[in-house]
Amino acid sequence: MVQALHTALSGLTAFARTVQTTAHNLANVHTAGFTRGRSDFQETLDGGVRASDITDQVPGPIFQQTSQGSHFEMQSHVDIGEEMVNLRLAQREFELNASVVSTSDQMLGTVLNIRK
Repeated sequence: MVQALHTALSGLTAFARTVQTTAHNLANVHTAGFTRGRSDFQETLDGGVRASDITDQVPGPIFQQTSQGSHFEMQSHVDIGEEMVNLRLAQREFELNASVVSTSDQMLGTVLNIRK
């Protein structure tokens, strides 16, 4: 039970970091030259999960057409639709880990009440 609690708490921390990264991407969607970040998950030795941030190295080229002609311009390559899907997935995964914490807490409380 304690291991499940530890695993769920590490998941909460990892998905909170994912939400933070996605929010940062969305906040900079119109920033020229912005490079998109994403979260990568690794399993830890104690059974938990850890998120690390990875930044794309090159911003995406955007074809711009102006009154002076057409040219390529380095813009942010953040896709709002993709980021919103990532945000929704992270929210659901966060909620699932929170329910595991709640269930583990209830189970631990039941075990402690049985011992009385």
